[in-house]
Amino acid sequence: MDKDGTPYQASDPALLTWVHVAECSCFMASHLRYKRTVVSPERQEDYFRESAEIARRLGARDIPQTPQEVADYLEAMRPRLRCDERTREVAEVLLSTRLPGRMSQPVGRVMMNAGIDLLPEWA
Repeated sequence: MDKDGTPYQASDPALLTWVHVAECSCFMASHLRYKRTVVSPERQEDYFRESAEIARRLGARDIPQTPQEVADYLEAMRPRLRCDERTREVAEVLLSTRLPGRMSQPVGRVMMNAGIDLLPEWA
């Protein structure tokens, strides 16, 4: 349960769907932006449809399976998202943690900046 009393269960099908869609949409967005290759709408649909099977097997339900369904789902979730003290704390930890290894800092910085760059404008 979080601070405002909202119950939390990692195996909740709706939560599993949210995590899956957020991941897969970001994976596709990063591939399109940083790989700079053209992925046809048909191949994008294949990706979302095939990855939905994994989410389904993990317990997710009502999983979007096309780029448009994913966009619609993310837009529908916006009113439920929030940025609060905990959100800012997690972001600060992610952005400031120093990883071991000589190359981890520059690579980690690039990865974090790419993740921030992929956030929608409203986030």
